[in-house]
Amino acid sequence: MIETVPPDVAPTSLGDAELLAAVREVEARRRADYARELALLAEVEQRGLEVAAGYGSLAGLVRDLFGIGSGQARRIAAQARVLHPSVTPSGAVVAAELPRVAAALAEGEIGPEHVEAVRTAVTELPRTATGEDRAVAEEILCEAARSTEPRLLTKLGREIRDRLDPDGAAPREADLAQPRRALHLAARRDGGVRGSFELD
Repeated sequence: MIETVPPDVAPTSLGDAELLAAVREVEARRRADYARELALLAEVEQRGLEVAAGYGSLAGLVRDLFGIGSGQARRIAAQARVLHPSVTPSGAVVAAELPRVAAALAEGEIGPEHVEAVRTAVTELPRTATGEDRAVAEEILCEAARSTEPRLLTKLGREIRDRLDPDGAAPREADLAQPRRALHLAARRDGGVRGSFELD
């Protein structure tokens, strides 16, 4: 990334256009640094360093290493996992699940929130989705991430999911055997009846 504004220049000495350019550069650098951080964490997990340090998972190590909450640590660990290739115990290389997202993050074009929105959307695709379906979904979502906010990506991800599985998840056998329908009646003190009902 070519810097147009030196980092040691005081913000007050910058013109309006330079100030906005500096803000964009810092954000792009922050995103690229996060991409590097995820690559390092993926390697930590590949080497099993979290286990050697006494943690049951990479998320546990990240939580204590960064001093953050468990939920955020789990998200970071999951992102590291899907953005980078891994090697199975037998030595087979497993390709990264979201390589386009990894490249866009490294280029500073999308941020951590975009990564999480795409990761969640692809994870929630139906089990019947093929590898090609997942790759196309990633491509669509990654392209959209470059120009939109994460909240809209989440909605787009749901739309893709619904197009791949318009009928939704099949009901469980237990739900079919005992439908969620109920009628509750109770006598009131004035002699009337009150109640409520639920339909599945």
